[in-house]
This record gives sequence, C-alpha cells and structure tokens, in this order.
Amino acid sequence: MRISQFVRRAVNSVAFVGRRVAFLARRYQRLKARVALLETALAGLRAMLAPSQGRYLASAQTNDDEIQAMLVRSGRVLEEIDRLNAMYESLAVRIALQEGAATPAATLAGPSPVNSGTEGPGHQTEKEKMQALFDQVAKHYAKKFKAYQQLLLEKNELRAQLSQLNLEYGRKVEAHDRSINQTNELLRLVQERQRSAGLRSVENADVLRPPFPAEMIRISKVFPIRVVDVGAQMLISEPHVYAPMHADGCCDIIGFEPLKEAAEKRVAQEPGVRILNHFIGDGRRGTFRVARFDPTSSLLEADADFLNQFVALADSCEPVDRVDVETVRLDDIAEIEDCDYLKLDVQGGELDALNGAKRLLQRTIVVHTEVEFAPIYRNQPLFADVDGMLRSNGFELIDLMKFGYGAYKDLPNRGSASRLMWCDAVYFKRPDLLAQLPQEKLLKAAYIAHVNYGLLDLAAHHIARYDRAAGTSLLSGYLASA
Repeated sequence: MRISQFVRRAVNSVAFVGRRVAFLARRYQRLKARVALLETALAGLRAMLAPSQGRYLASAQTNDDEIQAMLVRSGRVLEEIDRLNAMYESLAVRIALQEGAATPAATLAGPSPVNSGTEGPGHQTEKEKMQALFDQVAKHYAKKFKAYQQLLLEKNELRAQLSQLNLEYGRKVEAHDRSINQTNELLRLVQERQRSAGLRSVENADVLRPPFPAEMIRISKVFPIRVVDVGAQMLISEPHVYAPMHADGCCDIIGFEPLKEAAEKRVAQEPGVRILNHFIGDGRRGTFRVARFDPTSSLLEADADFLNQFVALADSCEPVDRVDVETVRLDDIAEIEDCDYLKLDVQGGELDALNGAKRLLQRTIVVHTEVEFAPIYRNQPLFADVDGMLRSNGFELIDLMKFGYGAYKDLPNRGSASRLMWCDAVYFKRPDLLAQLPQEKLLKAAYIAHVNYGLLDLAAHHIARYDRAAGTSLLSGYLASA
C-alpha cells in the first residue's frame, strides 16, 4: 500500500514538472518575440534620431524644445531596452533552473512534448509515457517489496532458531549448574562425615573425589611422601590418618611405637613400614604408664578425679603397668632424613614431641596431631598450648576432625555425650614459608591436601604458588581435572 502511494506521488510530481516546463517554454517564446519587436523599434528610433541630429548640427536652426523632446524619448527608449534586457536575463536564469530541476523526470519520461510539437505516428502520447513510467516504477518497487518480504521471512526464521538455541542453552546451563551443585553437596557431606568421624569415609570419598593429575606427579618430585608416625600401633576400629596416601602407594613411612608387641603386629601386617621402639619426647627420662586400654597409654599420669565424672574413661585410662624409659627427641633420630607429614598421637605428650622436633618442623609440610580440650592427664598441655607452638613455627590450622566427647555418668545409658574431650587437628605450613623450601614441597602439599583430605581449594592454592615459583602452568590442568 505504501509503495503504490509513493509511486502515485512520483508520477504526479513528474507530470507537474512536465507541465511547468511546457508553460515556461511558451512564456519564453513570447518574451523572445517581444524582445525582437523592441529591438526592431529601437533600430527605427535610432534611424529616426540620426537624421534629426545631423540636420540640427548642419543648420543649427532646430529649437531647444524639439531637441529636448528628442533626448527624453531617446532616454525612455534606452531605459525600456535596459529593463527588457534585465527581464530577459532573469527569465533565462529561471528557465535554466527549471530545466535543471526537470531533467531527472524528463529523462524518465522521455522527450518533452513542447519540443516535439505535434506527435506523429509511432510516438507515445503523454499518457502512455506516464503509464509506462508508472509500470516501470511499480515493477521496481514490487521487486524490492518482494525481496523485503523474503528478508522478513528469513529474519523470522532466524529469530525462531535463536529462541530455540536460547532455550536449549538455558536447559544445558541449568543441567550443568545442577550437576555442579549436586557434586558440591555430595563433597560437602563427605567432608562433614570425614570431619566428624575421621577418615572412616575415605572409601566413599574416593568415589567422588577426582584423582590427582598424573601429569603433575610425572613432571615433579612429589613421591615419595615421607611420613613420620609417632604413635604408630595398628588400629582396628579406624584407618590411619594417612590411609588414602598409603593406599595410593606413595608413602615412605617410618613409625614409632614404644610397645614392642604392638610394633611387631604393625610390621607383620604392613611389611613396608619401618617401626622403631623409641619413646618420643623431650629427651629426658620418664615413666611410661601402660593403660588398661592400650591406645590410652601415656608418659603422663591419668587424672582419675576428672575422668571419674564420665562414663568408662577412668577405667580405660587406668594404668596396669609402669616402665621407666629414656625418651628420644625426633631431631636426634638418624633414620629420619626428611619429613613431609608428621602424625602425632601420644596421649598428652604431643607438645613435648613437637618441642623435640623444631629442626624437623622446618622441613615438614603437614602436622596431623591429636589435641585435648580437657585435662585427661595431669598437667597435660591442651589445645591452646599445642596450637600456639605450631603457629610460632610457621603452621596454620586448616581443620579439626574426629571429635571425641565424654558422657557424664549421672545420666547413664541415654546416648548423650556433651563434654568435648579431644579431636584431631590438621596444620599446614604457611604457603609463604613453604615457598622458601624446595619447590616440590608445594606440590607435595597440594597432593596431601587433595588425596588425603579432599581439600581441593587448598590443593589449587599450593599449585598456584608452585606455578609462580617455577614458571609453569599446572593449575589450568588441575582445574580441568577437578
């Protein structure tokens, strides 16, 4: 509809220009005729004036009035000639401008009917020319309109395809996010179980936890992880705290177990583990109390008055034998060449063991130690003492797990245990201090965090530190696998 209106207006404009050109042409012809007549009259006047002037000059008899009249007439004729010349020039300019404006339309319409005169046979009439022009313009814009409609169809199809792609992309993103959220939730649940129940859930955690990248192990000196286990007797109710790394076949373990029978049992079941019968402490003599329940044996005396408030604890810690012993500092043991992972479980003697290992702690990456929050043994250091010592030696607390509670025996057989007694604390060497050690220590820290504890973000943090120190780009591979 809009195209037909535009074409109609264009045709009307062309017709109007044509008529205007014809009118100006006719007026031009009339003006030319008038100019010709004026030029003829002017020539006559000049012819008439010339003899009169000659006679006046020759005889000097013509009076002043006649001469004055002749001069006035001559002036008027000259003024008329100047006026006509100016009109002529103005009309010529106007005609030229009108012809210039009409040229495009005249070109489309063909020769002007003014110049052609009477149309003879074989010549199109003005109406036919205008109809031909209308048909030509209509065909041109019909073709354009058809192309425009085709473009609209293609645009609508593309919009539909884009909408479909947006829907599919949205579904994919939603499914991807849902999968990530489910994975994160499962990892969180596993980590919660691990924190509350120790490493009993290691087998389940391995199913969800991605393996540590083999390439990272291949290009570095990660293995072996040198484990020093103080309190290394065989455990029945739970795996060792470094069990995931040990199952990976990457650990070089040297353990200390003062009870000879317990040490022999561990070696018999795990021939690859070296067990030494040293009493680890501060290097002084002491008395080792063998308790009714072996794992509670200690160089410290159990606080029976405190333990009697709780169910079963006093009986478990009751000593059944006492042995005078010479303790040994970890720094004085020649078999310990290096340490990446130090595990302590010596029933209240952890601070003495740490004070005797200050040189070893400089090279240690992780300390996994039992800490107490209640005085199970007399004059024993508590969590705050151990924590302060490790922080002063460049370690930072990463996690607490395996919480142990005591149940007040005033409410027997109700399954309620309110008093926090002990737990395991995990400390990592501060990354800035770790970066000052051989570079592979950073990758070992990443491996321990990933494999043993499932702390993937901490592993990534140490890998990033290694990349900056070694000029590598291992983090991108780790992120892709994790």
